[in-house]
Amino acid sequence: MDINISFVDPIEVSQDIEADYILLSLNGFDIFEDENGISLPKSLVKKILLPAQYASYEEGVSVDNISTGAKTMNSSILGSNFVVNLLLVGSMSQVWGAINGLQLMVFMPLFWLKFPANANGMNSSLIDIASFDLLPSDDIN
Repeated sequence: MDINISFVDPIEVSQDIEADYILLSLNGFDIFEDENGISLPKSLVKKILLPAQYASYEEGVSVDNISTGAKTMNSSILGSNFVVNLLLVGSMSQVWGAINGLQLMVFMPLFWLKFPANANGMNSSLIDIASFDLLPSDDIN
């Protein structure tokens, strides 16, 4: 069973300090089963956390695609710039300034400021670069 919910202003969902929830109540039906095939009780109430919403599904997909590409591009540029500056013994002040600005930008949601879901999606992909997690440590370990 799929339930589709449309919001009048989806960008405002779960944007406050306290997240939004939805209560789902199933009354009088014993035909529903959980993922293990066990029948649910006739009266059931579920509290479900609503994540921050995109304005549309297409926007969510495009933000995910753009953030993946931006993460890959920034990782490769940062890595290659670091190697070139290391080989040429150049000044690293520009690289460190760029990383400092990136760190300030991606850690702004820690101050409980309201950001739309597309900005949060972009920030979550750039946090690895800002925290110098360029190599996949899970795969290495």
